[in-house]
Amino acid sequence: MLNIAQDTTPILAQVTYVQKDPVTYESDLTEALARGTGPDLFIMRDDESINDAGKATIVPYDSFPVAQFQSTFLDVTSPFLTPTGVLGIPLMVDPLVMFWNKDILARA
Repeated sequence: MLNIAQDTTPILAQVTYVQKDPVTYESDLTEALARGTGPDLFIMRDDESINDAGKATIVPYDSFPVAQFQSTFLDVTSPFLTPTGVLGIPLMVDPLVMFWNKDILARA
């Protein structure tokens, strides 16, 4: 268990980071949520977002508009968009992504 920046930022004294074993992460998370003791925030890969959608609370588009999400994050983060809201906030992007100029491609 790691307490992040407790000494320098008092409000972060409430934040506790617990590193989990990658092998048991999925089952540990499912069990904790079923017991009602799950974390407030958890990390998931974009390819897991569809399978784990039932484990997270969706942020409705009236709180985080789809246009704002799309202008803030790259197109590859679209798996986090659902018909009713945002499933997750991207923390990082896989660097193996092809970038292109949409305007040039559209004109071609």
